[in-house]
Amino acid sequence: MTGQTRWADFNGRLNITLVAFTILVVLLAALPYLLPLPQPPLSVVAAVAAVAANEAVKADESWRDYKVSLKGIIIPDGRSAPVAGTLAGWVDGAEEEGGIVVLHGWAVDTKDMSPAPTVIVFRDGRAVAKVVPAVERGDVAAHFNALTAERSGFRVTVAGALASGQIRVFAMDRARALSELSYTPGVRLGGR
Repeated sequence: MTGQTRWADFNGRLNITLVAFTILVVLLAALPYLLPLPQPPLSVVAAVAAVAANEAVKADESWRDYKVSLKGIIIPDGRSAPVAGTLAGWVDGAEEEGGIVVLHGWAVDTKDMSPAPTVIVFRDGRAVAKVVPAVERGDVAAHFNALTAERSGFRVTVAGALASGQIRVFAMDRARALSELSYTPGVRLGGR
């Protein structure tokens, strides 16, 4: 083999090696764009969204001025709150745990089959707790045949014993119209 032939053979192999190396570098650089990024589990995303929604609820304290009377629910400006006909839900249970009442259930806005934006708890006519439904309820989604209703469950705590006053639970829609939830037979909410 002559020197020129060896040089051409070496140069050819070098070019092939450089091309292969270049392709490898390009593929490695493009890999993050070619492969989908790992997504957090839906439960983590929903939990973060629920925390953010509940923080927003805490920031808006006007709900504390709502009152339940024989005339209905009175909003802070003295008018009766509108009644929401598209809200549905149940209080499934109420347990006492160390001086607090834990209520759980679900609330759905049937207009768009989404979780009700807010659930408000009243004790003796005064608003005492508020929560954004975000607990997974596959049974509710199956009942309405709507996956969008899956995170319609709620769990809320209220200070005091069950027997120390009447507790009523309402769902509120985006227009601030309210509807009282139904109560599962056997759920005793002091004076109900």
